[in-house]
Amino acid sequence: MSRSSRTPFWPGVLRFFSLLEGHVTLASISIIIAIGGWIPFVVATQTGQATSVVEGMPMTVGIIQQIGMIGLIVSVVVFNALLPPRPVHVPRERCVTMWLQWLLYPLTLLVFNSSTALYSQWWLLTGRYRERFDVTEKRAGGASR
Repeated sequence: MSRSSRTPFWPGVLRFFSLLEGHVTLASISIIIAIGGWIPFVVATQTGQATSVVEGMPMTVGIIQQIGMIGLIVSVVVFNALLPPRPVHVPRERCVTMWLQWLLYPLTLLVFNSSTALYSQWWLLTGRYRERFDVTEKRAGGASR
């Protein structure tokens, strides 16, 4: 590779950190918000080295979780506004179960978003890349050959 085709140093570094931050944040921010803010408090109280910053961490994490909950409630309201009216033949219990699914959303976010992203990043980190990718044949729907 010639010297002239390389990316300039500082834009390359900024691009690298932006990419790293985006991928790591996607994988770990929900775990960090769920349990990470309490870890310094627990460790500091057990070692007897609690400071005002460490003692304030659970409050800060609680505020972040409340902001996230407000976002979730806004999502539920928008979801409800976008739904068509319930058909007469559909029982009310089905609508209730649809609403109860929103209670599982934080757990679903942790399991399906964070765990799969961390799993994929672990495979990339350890150098075990996917060696092949199977491309499926594309056909128009309903037309058989």
